[in-house]
Amino acid sequence: MKKILLVMIAFVAVSGGLYAQFVEDALRYLAPNGTFGARTGALGTSYYGICDDNSALLFNPAGLALIAKSEFNFGFGFDKSNAQSTIKGIETPLKSSDAYVTNMAMSSPFKSSAGNGSIAIAYNLETNFNRDYSIDFFNPGESFIQNNAKNGSPNSDNIAYYLWLCDSTMKTPIKDSLQQSSIIKETGGIHSLAGGTGLDISDVFSVGFSLICKFGDYNYNREFSEIDTKNIYKVNDEQNYTDLDFYKLDLNETISQSFFGVSAIVGLQAKISDFARAGFSIKLPTSYSIEEKYTQSAKVTYDDGSSRTPFETTGSNSYKITTPFAITAGFSAHVVGVTLSAGFEYIDASQLEFSEGPSELNAINTQILKTLTGRSSIGIGAEYMIPNSYVIVRGSYNLSTSPYINSTQDIATYNLGVGLLLAPNLRLDALVRLTETNDSIYYYGSDNANLKVSPIMMQIGMTYRY
Repeated sequence: MKKILLVMIAFVAVSGGLYAQFVEDALRYLAPNGTFGARTGALGTSYYGICDDNSALLFNPAGLALIAKSEFNFGFGFDKSNAQSTIKGIETPLKSSDAYVTNMAMSSPFKSSAGNGSIAIAYNLETNFNRDYSIDFFNPGESFIQNNAKNGSPNSDNIAYYLWLCDSTMKTPIKDSLQQSSIIKETGGIHSLAGGTGLDISDVFSVGFSLICKFGDYNYNREFSEIDTKNIYKVNDEQNYTDLDFYKLDLNETISQSFFGVSAIVGLQAKISDFARAGFSIKLPTSYSIEEKYTQSAKVTYDDGSSRTPFETTGSNSYKITTPFAITAGFSAHVVGVTLSAGFEYIDASQLEFSEGPSELNAINTQILKTLTGRSSIGIGAEYMIPNSYVIVRGSYNLSTSPYINSTQDIATYNLGVGLLLAPNLRLDALVRLTETNDSIYYYGSDNANLKVSPIMMQIGMTYRY
């Protein structure tokens, strides 16, 4: 999936210090359904066709009716990521890692008038925002200072003017040929607390409902610098601005968001004897209330080590983002000892909407309608218990289409898992997930950088039934 991340230059894209939202700020809350434990992760989207444990709470709660004994789940994850940015043919790699709790859930069955039922509660890290990447290259073209000056006006909100790097006509001699370096760190995630029930309404059908509270944070930090490594700018002419004894500009930008939202899922599942299952669920929209703070600071250093009073600005915003309905379906069949499954999820990304914020958000809603479309996620998977052993193997392939109208770059995910029965009621599960994303990142001016991220996700989990 290819997307344009405009956030890197959001602070300087507008005057007055107001942080501008973009389409991507809404898409962040529409990430494909994450894993809920190692078993569910190994089956991926195809789990919609199975839904027979606590994970059903966030996929299709009607599947909770299949839980015959009380169940407890716990999971832990570890990601190792290789990020590589490319701009003007220059590649900058950066490796990072992350560890986190993925899920914790428990359920308790009961008898319904038509058969079985179960109630469940769960915690899940639905989406992990953690990502680090870097951009480092010699830019023979336009400098950040030049771009900031020509797109600004002579006031205290403009970095170049405030730091005396341009004159009152916004003319600056520092136009090009600087070493530029950025390191970007994104952290946070969407956490879910859910409760729900599933129960049989006949020998064939079961229904379910879950209520989900979603909360979390998103934090962005960029440290940017451009340095006169070739000592091109070495004469201090602050009267005519033909040259400045410039050495280095340091820029730091942060965004901090906290959010809260409520959603729900209703589901229906059919059992065809002990041979097959089919399920259908609808995920209701989530309305996120978002509180946002941002800061920007900059400092200039001259060749003699002197500097100006640093530039600093802060601000805050609040607004809402509402996600669309999601429709899911799945089917599974048990054939010669193998459970084969398939799943599907569809969501119309063009129905994302900003509200209750600055009037500028209306333009973003129009842009969403023009640039986004429906996103489909499909998956096929299999689960097999090796005869005369205590080992279960699982695997799946998933494909999610891009939510952008003019993009054909989809995301393929490969999942491989194994389960080990430590006792008749105790199972240990493991997961390895491989994927790759390619994003286009707006740098500044007319420059974009390509960002390729190849994370390896590893998870372990425990399921205890009693």
